[in-house]
Amino acid sequence: KILEITVAEVLLKKGRLKGRCLEVGCGDFNISSNLFKKFQSWSFSGSDISNESIGIAIKNDAKNIFDLRVGELFEPWVGEKFDIIISDVASISEVVASYTDWYDGVSCNTGLDGMLLIEKIIISAKDHLLDDGVFIIPYISISDVDKQKKILEENFSNVEYVNEKEWPLDSYEATQLQRWR
Repeated sequence: KILEITVAEVLLKKGRLKGRCLEVGCGDFNISSNLFKKFQSWSFSGSDISNESIGIAIKNDAKNIFDLRVGELFEPWVGEKFDIIISDVASISEVVASYTDWYDGVSCNTGLDGMLLIEKIIISAKDHLLDDGVFIIPYISISDVDKQKKILEENFSNVEYVNEKEWPLDSYEATQLQRWR
């Protein structure tokens, strides 16, 4: 929900009637599908490493409106540029993810610090953005947030942090995390 709100704010702020939005790691494409309901003149595309997720997204796209592709990160988008890129790819420590049911059945090869995939996305995103493009990702505190901040600031000249939301761990997850430390 928070990504949808943030992207909607950016689209309204840009004031453009149309443009291209890419969702990397789109899963079943629910974020962009919901955005399309509000911004129907925009083109929404998505990719995910999961054949199953893209299959669900394609099945839900009964009117064949969206450009949906299977592939890792930006591989399906070689040479293409977008006005907005959003990503909800996991940026949570694999260890933390193993103690929760959040990622049951979902790939979470993110490394100990949670940055393995998101670092690749941050570094590659600028190559797929138009000159005035915007890259939007969640800043998740169950990863190395200092490292993420540094990578963002090294790769983008203007970094803003907006729409903060806290999701506390339940007691079981918190206990497991304390044991891990």
